[in-house]
Amino acid sequence: MHSAAKNSIGKITTSLVITNRADQAIASRGFMPGSDVRKIDLNDVLVDTGATTLCLPPEAIAQLGLELLKEVDVKTATGLSKARIFRDATRARGDF
Repeated sequence: MHSAAKNSIGKITTSLVITNRADQAIASRGFMPGSDVRKIDLNDVLVDTGATTLCLPPEAIAQLGLELLKEVDVKTATGLSKARIFRDATRARGDF
């Protein structure tokens, strides 16, 4: 991980590769070529050290073909809201 800029104390960003885990499993069994596994590279991702889940923009979810698991109530600074939880994504740091 690296700091985004010298003047951004406490702001940590990184690069991630997000992969459709279901595609990976199918490819590992030989039912699809590995080159067809859906994945995206994300750069300058803000790291929230207290986060337990990863938030992705709708375009990334659609590109990865992720399946909706459930909707949950979440409390935010602006009040109570709904969040959609998707399944079968895996992440890896992209800046190894």
